[in-house]
Amino acid sequence: MTFEEIICNPEPITFLKNQFILERIPHAQILTGPQGNGSMAAALAFAQLLLCEEPNKESATACQSCSSCKQTNLLIHPDLHFAFPKISDKDNKSNSIEKAFREAILQNPYMDEMGWLEFLEAQNKQLNISAESVRQIIEGLALKSFDSSAQVMIIWLPEYLGDQGNILLKLIEEPNKDSYLILVSHNLEKILPTILSRCQTVSFEKISNKRILESLSSIQGLDGERLKQIALVADGNWDKALRLSKHEEENPSQEFIAWTRICWTLKASTLNEWIENFAKRNRESQKNFFDGGLALFYEILHLKFGNELASKLSSTEKETAAKMADRFNLRQIELIVKQITNIIYHLEANANPKVLLTDASIQMHKILTAG
Repeated sequence: MTFEEIICNPEPITFLKNQFILERIPHAQILTGPQGNGSMAAALAFAQLLLCEEPNKESATACQSCSSCKQTNLLIHPDLHFAFPKISDKDNKSNSIEKAFREAILQNPYMDEMGWLEFLEAQNKQLNISAESVRQIIEGLALKSFDSSAQVMIIWLPEYLGDQGNILLKLIEEPNKDSYLILVSHNLEKILPTILSRCQTVSFEKISNKRILESLSSIQGLDGERLKQIALVADGNWDKALRLSKHEEENPSQEFIAWTRICWTLKASTLNEWIENFAKRNRESQKNFFDGGLALFYEILHLKFGNELASKLSSTEKETAAKMADRFNLRQIELIVKQITNIIYHLEANANPKVLLTDASIQMHKILTAG
């Protein structure tokens, strides 16, 4: 992957290129920012540049023609290593999971941990980076480079290291010559301060709506209004934008309204059937459902105050929101937004959707009927 192919804001790419041009490349750095921001894609492009046999040192670009570049494009270079969260099952063989991860990243370097679990078909499992995985990181960088003058280790989502990260401290403080450690994180707050203080941080902000809109315009079959809506709903997340573009038939806001009607009546048979069907959806689809509900009620809240905003809703959904704004009072809207936010939080934490939605439906009924 080249820097030019990456969908992200230009500032961090310029920063990484300048490191190479000025020959001031830190042995350990963290590329960080919200999900879908292009930081993993940038790590891959930077790794290719470091391993390239004939890089252009003035423009900081890899040649794309040497054997190292070709191997890196396929993620099979012997001096390019990966560490990443794995599911904790004992039968999870390291070789097969390594192959699966490389395949998943090749398909979508913008994926998040939920996308990784979906790829493994293990949506209800927990991820972690074990002490054994950390030791493998150290062993991997201790080996002599096989096919180039450098060794690169990319640690994807180091927030899953937990206290195991302390094992890495000596490696970061006393790095082997020509070895580079690139951490790609979505949540700096969960990384040990002892690691943060020893790494240079490169920030990737949410991708601008303009950049996402430009990239979406190459996708056929999407009209102008739909493109703008996807860009707004994606909120700087290219992975989410791609998913939304592939599921144009889904209408989360309208589905959410249907659920509120079920919550209003709270008819047991109807609710149970709805929850059973909802639980069959993958986690990303479940989360998109409530993201749509959140967008709807934020629109309603703004309409209550007479504010104009760049709406994440279609024209039909905006009409529905205007009607609902007359029906709900501010207290109800506040409680509903809190309820939706709470549901999204627990879905991301792999809560049981049936238990979660049963309780949430009862709480929504109380809010809706309170008046």
